[in-house]
Amino acid sequence: MLLAVCEVSTATARQWGWLFDLPAAGEGLPLSAWLTGWQQVDVAALLSVLPELLSVLLVVLIAMLLQTGSLENLLQQDIDVNQELKQTSGANFVAALSAGLPVVPFIGDTSLNLQLAGPNRIAGWVLAAVCVLAAIVGLELIQWLPTFVLAGILLFFGLSLLENSVWKGWHTLRRSDFLLVLLVALTINIAGFSVGTLLGVVLAVVIFLRDYSLLPVVRIQFNAANAPSRIDRAAVERERLTQQPQWLLGLELEGFIFFGSAHRVDKQVITALQSEANISYLILDFRRVQGIDASAAMVFRKIIRRVQQQQGTVFFAGLSPEVQHTLASALPDFEHIYLDLDHALEAAEEAYLQQHTLAMPIGTPQPVVGLSAALLPYGELREVAAESVLIAEGQAASG
Repeated sequence: MLLAVCEVSTATARQWGWLFDLPAAGEGLPLSAWLTGWQQVDVAALLSVLPELLSVLLVVLIAMLLQTGSLENLLQQDIDVNQELKQTSGANFVAALSAGLPVVPFIGDTSLNLQLAGPNRIAGWVLAAVCVLAAIVGLELIQWLPTFVLAGILLFFGLSLLENSVWKGWHTLRRSDFLLVLLVALTINIAGFSVGTLLGVVLAVVIFLRDYSLLPVVRIQFNAANAPSRIDRAAVERERLTQQPQWLLGLELEGFIFFGSAHRVDKQVITALQSEANISYLILDFRRVQGIDASAAMVFRKIIRRVQQQQGTVFFAGLSPEVQHTLASALPDFEHIYLDLDHALEAAEEAYLQQHTLAMPIGTPQPVVGLSAALLPYGELREVAAESVLIAEGQAASG
């Protein structure tokens, strides 16, 4: 109608690019070729592009997960990711049988359907009917569809996505996350969707590792005074242990430890060794550690070597079987491993007391810590044989 009003012929409109060009006779893929074409498949050529096909599958899978997460934000409700993966995978399998390309849930279509029809299935059914109709008589209809209409729809999708990801992201995202979104958007427009998605996943993993490495892996730092063992000791021994408690450095670790977070533990140990020259024992408590990788195990090996160079000893406590197995590959000869923190504290205290024996003659009475010196002259030293009864129930006191 518009062409008639403007007195423009369809041939001129196609020449100007307003309408799509019809395919020449003989072009296209007839239905018979789909049914018998399997016999003409070049297996060698197919195997030569197998790595590219596998990369496409990986990118499609990642894109499905990313789009599903975006749909949850768009719909403001939880989505069964497992169900979405099954349905999309099944649809892609059926499409592959008819030489179709792999697809993922498109957030632009979903956004348009919500704006046009609201949260119901009518728009989905209409879209499915149009797709079936296009598959049957698509070439007859598309020749009358103006190109600028489709261009306008694509432009609407693009501007909507740019508004949600770039414009709103500038005000809501961190600068690192915003730069990631901007870089992915530019890469998709320059190199294609697959390259942009893959780049986004790689950079997101790098940013995650960087952010995770900045989390405090050391939950608590303690010494001999604020974290003694639960063993009962003589008062003079307890006084010796807590008189200069910096001889012990204890670190309670948490989370999953990899190279970045283990390096932070190493830096904290270095700082402590430089500030406290009399540190003799280091206890690392792993009871809150969920896992550790091989690179982190090598960092702990370096920590042990650094402490040993200062004539110190390192104790490990609370290791899970998985963590102990990983550490054993880097520290096959390490023996100072204890079931829990209390056993490690007890071992460290015993070693420290043996290293710093009390310089008192045998038989000298041990003063009671906290007892006033004025009361000591009124005391009397008595030697009592082993297993002697000092006092029994109902017996009168001797003094």
